Amino acid sequence: GGTGRSIIMSFRNTLVMVIILALLGGFIFYLQTSQKKEPTESPPDVWSYEEDDINHITMRLPREKKAIAFAKVVKGNDYNWFIDSSPRKPISLKRWGGIVLLLSGPQSRRVIANQVTDMDLYGLNTPSLEISLVIGKKKENLTVIVGDRTPDDKAVYVILKEHKTVYLLDHTWYEVMIRLVREPPEEKVRPRISLETTA
Repeated sequence: GGTGRSIIMSFRNTLVMVIILALLGGFIFYLQTSQKKEPTESPPDVWSYEEDDINHITMRLPREKKAIAFAKVVKGNDYNWFIDSSPRKPISLKRWGGIVLLLSGPQSRRVIANQVTDMDLYGLNTPSLEISLVIGKKKENLTVIVGDRTPDDKAVYVILKEHKTVYLLDHTWYEVMIRLVREPPEEKVRPRISLETTA
Protein backbone atom coordinates (compact mmCIF):
# COMPACT_ATOMS: atom_id res chain seq x y z
CA GLY A 1 0.00 0.00 0.00
CA GLY A 2 0.82 3.67 0.37
CA THR A 3 2.72 3.11 3.59
CA GLY A 4 5.10 0.66 1.89
CA ARG A 5 5.80 3.12 -0.92
CA SER A 6 6.47 5.97 1.48
CA ILE A 7 8.92 3.81 3.46
CA ILE A 8 10.74 2.87 0.22
CA MET A 9 10.78 6.54 -0.88
CA SER A 10 12.12 7.76 2.46
CA PHE A 11 14.72 4.95 2.42
CA ARG A 12 15.81 6.03 -1.11
CA ASN A 13 16.00 9.67 -0.03
CA THR A 14 18.07 8.73 3.00
CA LEU A 15 20.37 6.57 0.86
CA VAL A 16 20.87 9.39 -1.65
CA MET A 17 21.66 11.82 1.19
CA VAL A 18 24.17 9.36 2.72
CA ILE A 19 25.91 8.94 -0.68
CA ILE A 20 26.05 12.74 -1.22
CA LEU A 21 27.49 13.28 2.28
CA ALA A 22 30.04 10.50 1.77
CA LEU A 23 31.14 11.99 -1.56
CA LEU A 24 31.30 15.47 -0.04
CA GLY A 25 33.31 14.21 2.94
CA GLY A 26 35.70 12.35 0.64
CA PHE A 27 36.18 15.46 -1.49
CA ILE A 28 36.94 17.66 1.55
CA PHE A 29 39.38 15.02 2.88
CA TYR A 30 41.11 14.89 -0.52
CA LEU A 31 41.45 18.69 -0.61
CA GLN A 32 42.96 18.80 2.89
CA THR A 33 45.47 16.01 2.26
CA SER A 34 46.49 17.36 -1.14
CA GLN A 35 47.16 20.77 0.42
CA LYS A 36 49.25 19.19 3.18
CA LYS A 37 51.44 17.44 0.62
CA GLU A 38 52.63 20.76 -0.78
CA PRO A 39 55.94 21.57 0.94
CA THR A 40 55.82 24.74 2.99
CA GLU A 41 58.97 26.77 2.53
CA SER A 42 60.70 27.56 5.80
CA PRO A 43 62.57 30.88 6.06
CA PRO A 44 66.19 30.54 4.89
CA ASP A 45 69.20 30.46 7.18
CA VAL A 46 71.32 33.57 6.74
CA TRP A 47 74.45 31.46 7.41
CA SER A 48 75.03 28.04 8.93
CA TYR A 49 78.05 26.52 10.69
CA GLU A 50 78.66 23.97 13.41
CA GLU A 51 78.75 25.60 16.83
CA ASP A 52 82.07 23.88 17.68
CA ASP A 53 83.73 25.29 14.54
CA ILE A 54 83.50 28.91 15.70
CA ASN A 55 86.87 29.92 17.20
CA HIS A 56 86.76 33.70 17.52
CA ILE A 57 84.03 36.33 17.64
CA THR A 58 84.39 40.09 17.24
CA MET A 59 81.39 42.38 17.76
CA ARG A 60 81.34 46.08 16.91
CA LEU A 61 78.76 48.81 17.35
CA PRO A 62 80.10 51.31 14.74
CA ARG A 63 77.48 53.95 15.54
CA GLU A 64 78.47 53.86 19.22
CA LYS A 65 82.21 53.26 18.62
CA LYS A 66 82.18 50.22 20.92
CA ALA A 67 83.65 46.77 20.37
CA ILE A 68 84.40 43.47 22.12
CA ALA A 69 86.06 40.20 21.11
CA PHE A 70 85.75 36.65 22.41
CA ALA A 71 88.34 33.86 21.99
CA LYS A 72 87.95 30.10 22.36
CA VAL A 73 90.92 28.60 24.24
CA VAL A 74 91.32 24.85 23.68
CA LYS A 75 92.91 22.63 26.33
CA GLY A 76 93.06 18.97 25.32
CA ASN A 77 89.54 17.85 24.41
CA ASP A 78 87.95 20.74 26.26
CA TYR A 79 87.72 24.49 25.66
CA ASN A 80 86.60 27.69 27.33
CA TRP A 81 85.57 31.08 25.99
CA PHE A 82 87.22 34.25 27.25
CA ILE A 83 86.87 37.95 26.61
CA ASP A 84 89.81 38.50 24.25
CA SER A 85 91.54 41.37 25.99
CA SER A 86 94.95 41.76 27.56
CA PRO A 87 94.88 39.90 29.87
CA ARG A 88 92.02 37.59 28.85
CA LYS A 89 89.02 37.78 31.16
CA PRO A 90 86.75 34.92 32.20
CA ILE A 91 83.18 34.98 30.87
CA SER A 92 80.02 34.76 32.96
CA LEU A 93 78.48 31.40 31.98
CA LYS A 94 75.06 32.74 32.96
CA ARG A 95 75.35 35.42 30.26
CA TRP A 96 77.29 33.35 27.71
CA GLY A 97 75.15 30.19 27.64
CA GLY A 98 73.69 29.69 24.14
CA ILE A 99 75.49 32.67 22.50
CA VAL A 100 77.70 30.58 20.20
CA LEU A 101 74.67 28.53 19.16
CA LEU A 102 72.82 31.75 18.28
CA LEU A 103 75.81 32.77 16.17
CA SER A 104 76.17 29.40 14.39
CA GLY A 105 73.23 30.04 12.06
CA PRO A 106 70.15 32.08 12.88
CA GLN A 107 67.04 31.53 10.78
CA SER A 108 65.80 34.63 9.03
CA ARG A 109 62.21 35.82 9.04
CA ARG A 110 62.40 36.24 5.26
CA VAL A 111 64.44 37.61 2.36
CA ILE A 112 63.82 41.30 1.69
CA ALA A 113 65.99 41.80 -1.42
CA ASN A 114 68.01 39.33 -3.51
CA GLN A 115 70.08 41.96 -5.34
CA VAL A 116 70.26 45.02 -3.12
CA THR A 117 71.36 48.18 -4.91
CA ASP A 118 70.77 50.84 -2.24
CA MET A 119 72.40 49.77 1.05
CA ASP A 120 71.41 53.09 2.68
CA LEU A 121 67.76 52.07 2.37
CA TYR A 122 68.35 49.50 5.11
CA GLY A 123 71.03 51.34 7.10
CA LEU A 124 73.69 48.86 5.97
CA ASN A 125 76.32 51.42 4.91
CA THR A 126 76.51 52.66 8.50
CA PRO A 127 75.86 49.42 10.43
CA SER A 128 74.38 49.37 13.90
CA LEU A 129 76.20 46.06 14.53
CA GLU A 130 78.99 44.10 12.85
CA ILE A 131 79.89 40.56 13.83
CA SER A 132 83.04 38.85 12.52
CA LEU A 133 83.45 35.10 13.01
CA VAL A 134 86.59 33.01 12.53
CA ILE A 135 85.51 29.49 11.62
CA GLY A 136 87.19 26.09 11.42
CA LYS A 137 90.80 24.97 11.03
CA LYS A 138 91.15 26.98 7.81
CA LYS A 139 90.21 30.11 9.79
CA GLU A 140 87.47 31.13 7.37
CA ASN A 141 86.14 34.63 7.99
CA LEU A 142 82.48 35.60 7.96
CA THR A 143 81.27 39.17 8.55
CA VAL A 144 77.63 39.86 9.37
CA ILE A 145 76.39 43.41 8.86
CA VAL A 146 73.27 44.60 10.68
CA GLY A 147 71.59 47.83 9.61
CA ASP A 148 68.43 49.53 10.86
CA ARG A 149 65.41 48.12 12.62
CA THR A 150 62.24 47.58 10.60
CA PRO A 151 59.50 50.23 11.00
CA ASP A 152 57.53 47.89 13.35
CA ASP A 153 60.68 47.34 15.50
CA LYS A 154 60.24 43.54 15.31
CA ALA A 155 63.26 42.79 13.12
CA VAL A 156 66.56 44.13 11.76
CA TYR A 157 68.00 44.20 8.24
CA VAL A 158 71.00 41.89 7.81
CA ILE A 159 73.46 41.18 4.99
CA LEU A 160 76.65 39.15 4.77
CA LYS A 161 79.75 41.09 3.69
CA GLU A 162 80.37 40.83 -0.07
CA HIS A 163 76.87 39.40 -0.61
CA LYS A 164 73.78 41.06 -2.08
CA THR A 165 70.88 39.36 -0.26
CA VAL A 166 69.19 41.31 2.55
CA TYR A 167 67.42 39.27 5.24
CA LEU A 168 65.23 40.07 8.23
CA LEU A 169 66.41 38.76 11.60
CA ASP A 170 64.31 38.83 14.75
CA HIS A 171 64.95 41.83 17.01
CA THR A 172 65.46 39.57 20.08
CA TRP A 173 68.60 38.06 18.46
CA TYR A 174 69.86 41.59 17.82
CA GLU A 175 69.14 42.75 21.39
CA VAL A 176 71.12 39.82 22.85
CA MET A 177 74.14 40.63 20.65
CA ILE A 178 74.29 44.38 21.26
CA ARG A 179 73.97 43.82 25.01
CA LEU A 180 77.18 41.75 24.94
CA VAL A 181 79.02 44.83 23.62
CA ARG A 182 77.31 47.39 25.82
CA GLU A 183 77.50 45.26 28.96
CA PRO A 184 80.45 42.85 28.60
CA PRO A 185 79.67 39.42 30.12
CA GLU A 186 82.71 39.41 32.37
CA GLU A 187 82.69 37.00 35.28
CA LYS A 188 82.98 39.14 38.37
CA VAL A 189 85.56 37.56 40.63
CA ARG A 190 84.60 38.03 44.25
CA PRO A 191 87.45 39.32 46.40
CA ARG A 192 88.70 36.75 48.88
CA ILE A 193 88.03 37.72 52.47
CA SER A 194 91.15 37.32 54.51
CA LEU A 195 90.64 35.41 57.73
CA GLU A 196 93.94 36.63 59.13
CA THR A 197 93.68 39.23 61.81
CA THR A 198 96.13 42.04 61.93
CA ALA A 199 97.97 42.34 65.20
